Amino acid sequence: MKPYYEEQGITIYHADCREVLPSLPKVDLVLTDPPYAPRTHSGALTNKRENAPIGYEQGGIKLITFESLSDSEFTEIARLCLNAARRWVVMTCDHRHAALTFDWVEHVRLGVYVKHAPMPQISGDRPASGHESVLILHNEGKKFWNGGGRPAVWRATVIKDPLVVKVPSQKPIELITKFLLDFSVEGETILDPFMGSGTTLRAAKDLGRKAIGIEIEEKYCEIAANRLRREVLNFDEMRR
Repeated sequence: MKPYYEEQGITIYHADCREVLPSLPKVDLVLTDPPYAPRTHSGALTNKRENAPIGYEQGGIKLITFESLSDSEFTEIARLCLNAARRWVVMTCDHRHAALTFDWVEHVRLGVYVKHAPMPQISGDRPASGHESVLILHNEGKKFWNGGGRPAVWRATVIKDPLVVKVPSQKPIELITKFLLDFSVEGETILDPFMGSGTTLRAAKDLGRKAIGIEIEEKYCEIAANRLRREVLNFDEMRR
């Protein structure tokens, strides 16, 4: 398949990842954020009125517009990711999906991404979610990472690159940078089969890694390509 974008060790494919993954050479790390389960997607709402205060015009509109993954689709994709990786597969994912892997021999740990300044609960009738699950899988062989004895807990502020602020469910580049530093080394190849706006690829480029991204929505491929053409990003600057 012809790449959508290819430059300086970074490659983007515009396709369904299930079609591309079996044909790719092995990578060192799969790092991705696949769509969540239907129940989670259906509950992801925002206010009808932009910037409305909490509790104003309850009900809202869909915050997440891309398709959810069924349990069987998630397990299929997780297996494809394991087949594509030499070692680690790290996913920020729905806890319902993560639970499907608990009996797998490849399951290592369920970690957490703790959000600083998370989105408030729009309905106001329950606590807001302040974290996401981090599923950590590993193929057969000796395990090693750069985190020593630290727990599987990562903290990052919920901020967005101004260029892609309208892309839903974008992960902070600060978080992705931490994952890359913990689970890979300079010069290795990273794969993100649900590339979205290209945060993983951008962070990989800034850290001297090669990367492959796969994305089914062409508009996000173009956003990612534009991000990769920019100078080095700095997540501290995004906080200003």
